[in-house]
Amino acid sequence: MPQVIHISIVNFPMFDCKGYHSEFRPLEVTRHTLLTDKMIMKYYELPKVPEAVSADNELELWLALFKANTAEEMERIKAMDVPVMKEAIAAYHATAASKEFLELERLRSKAAHDEAQAIYNAEKLREQLAERK
Repeated sequence: MPQVIHISIVNFPMFDCKGYHSEFRPLEVTRHTLLTDKMIMKYYELPKVPEAVSADNELELWLALFKANTAEEMERIKAMDVPVMKEAIAAYHATAASKEFLELERLRSKAAHDEAQAIYNAEKLREQLAERK
């Protein structure tokens, strides 16, 4: 029987623990009986990933890459000279420079601006209606 593995990589602290990785399996609430060994839920919390990662720890390297916010952080990972990381960073740069990506980014930015403007206008309207009462 195949296994179902759910992986969530979150950019916020989710659980009250120091570790960046948590793994769950479904249990019956009262008897705590394992429902199945074929379903696993894994959570990786990026803020808890160590700043200094080893070139030998591929999982931490990938998480550090997902966590990277600046070109300098990506260059530090690239400088570790791990072939798969260099390839991933090159693919990211190629994708980020594509016309399709730039257009999607423009549309995402416009949608975020439009949403912020709609919220601002709704709040102003609510204030005006409150003043009339």
